[in-house]
This record gives sequence, structure tokens and C-alpha cells, in this order.
Amino acid sequence: MKRNHGWWSRWLGMASVALIGMALSLPAAAQSGAPKVRVNKVQAQKVVTPFYKVNVDARAQITGDWLVLLMEYQTQGGTGKSADGKPGWHDEVTVEWNVLIPRKEGKDLLLRKKITYVDVEDKKTLHISDLYLRPAFFKRQMKGVRPSEIKYYILVKVNGQTEAKYRFPERDTSKWWEWEPPKVQIVDDLQTRDQTPFAPVDYDFFEAIKPSADAK
Repeated sequence: MKRNHGWWSRWLGMASVALIGMALSLPAAAQSGAPKVRVNKVQAQKVVTPFYKVNVDARAQITGDWLVLLMEYQTQGGTGKSADGKPGWHDEVTVEWNVLIPRKEGKDLLLRKKITYVDVEDKKTLHISDLYLRPAFFKRQMKGVRPSEIKYYILVKVNGQTEAKYRFPERDTSKWWEWEPPKVQIVDDLQTRDQTPFAPVDYDFFEAIKPSADAK
């Protein structure tokens, strides 16, 4: 089986086009009270569907691009312990995404998604939260929208406690993530990695996702 997923390696080297917004961490008066999460950057990127060389219908073909939303973050101060009794683990890290997609025609689209990751280790220097918009949605709903025009408001919680916030663009002081119809159109199309063809790609690089039915 062959697979094409060079997009991930390319993303790691694309800091120059990252959408750097305002990463808001909780105040830290002392090391013991330092926030447990730091958001480094958030980025939207077009990628093609991964290709697996297996026996499939000869008529099948890649028909469009996915839009991938990626957030890079770091953790510290984990009190959870491993089997050898050493701390440095977080039982759960929950990322609450709010995404606003502006449109020239029709109402802006507001998308919300909450993901809970389990067994998050501080020793791992790079953590990624990723969400996906399928090709048909991207083609139909986002024509003419540049990735840099997408707005984000993200909360990161550790065991239910908010540890970091991220807002882009920071100059927009409106609380657009609280908007409801008819001001915006709310859609439920953000997909987690395990719901997409990207699920097996670089599997060990990502934390496990807690089933949404159990997420708090």
C-alpha cells in the first residue's frame, strides 16, 4: 500500500504562511500557577485527499481539495502519572474551536467543534489539533474565500479548566463566536481526523481522540 501524505511535512516547514493571531494565556504570577497550555500558531491549508494504492473501482478519482485547520500547541505541568509513577501527563485536553468563514454572497458561516484528546504527554514538544472541511463543502461554500480571511476563537482546557485562548484576528473585538441565526448561518461540517481519509496518516504523531459521545 502506498500513500501520499507529504502535505504534513510541508506544513511543519511553512511557518512563514502561518496565521499568527493573539495567543492569550492565563496570567502566571508564579511558576506553580503558570498556564498548562501555550498556543503557538493556527493555520488553514488546502490539501488533496490522501491516495492509497489498493484495489478499488477504476472509476474512482481524487476530485477536490480538503481544507485543513491546524493548531500547534505545547503543554506543561501535567499532574497525571505514568505506570512508573512519574508525572507529566494530562488525562484530557479539550480544544473548543469556533470558526467564522466570511462570504461575499449569503450569510457568513459559523462552525463550532469540541475535541477532547486523552493521555497528552508534556514531554512531547509538539501537539496538534486538526479539523477538516470536505472537498464538496470547500468547493461549494468557500468559493473566493482566502484562508487568511477565516476567523478563529479557540479555547483550550485541561481537565475542564481553561488554560489558553486564541483569537484571530486580534483587532476584531466583536464576540462573533456567540452569534446565532439570523445573523450567521450555523453549519456542522467540521470533521475530526478520525472521520476522514487522513485517519491512518502519521497515526503515532497525534494524540488519541476521546469519542465525542463521552466528551465533556
